[in-house]
Amino acid sequence: MDDLQLSRTYFDKIVLNELNLNYSQYIKNTLTQKLYLVRLLYQWHDKNVYKLGITTNLKQRIKKHNSDYDSCGKIIIVFCADIDSSRKEKDIHKHLEKYRVI
Repeated sequence: MDDLQLSRTYFDKIVLNELNLNYSQYIKNTLTQKLYLVRLLYQWHDKNVYKLGITTNLKQRIKKHNSDYDSCGKIIIVFCADIDSSRKEKDIHKHLEKYRVI
């Protein structure tokens, strides 16, 4: 089994399974926005980064982050909650700006 297949299998079996088991209330309802914070491996720089955002489809967003950052499924969901306004996400971004590393 090659590394790409292994990482896909890991992602499908571990990461998506965790989503289904622990975050089912958030992935089933695609009508409301969710505020999420994830830690993922940024493969190209071999370091962990945090992503904070909002989405109506947590499962798709996790898949996209996995692909965009070549994380090989090394993603930890730190926080997820329903949110009623994107303004709250902007406020949190503003508050955390001093910790941002570019």
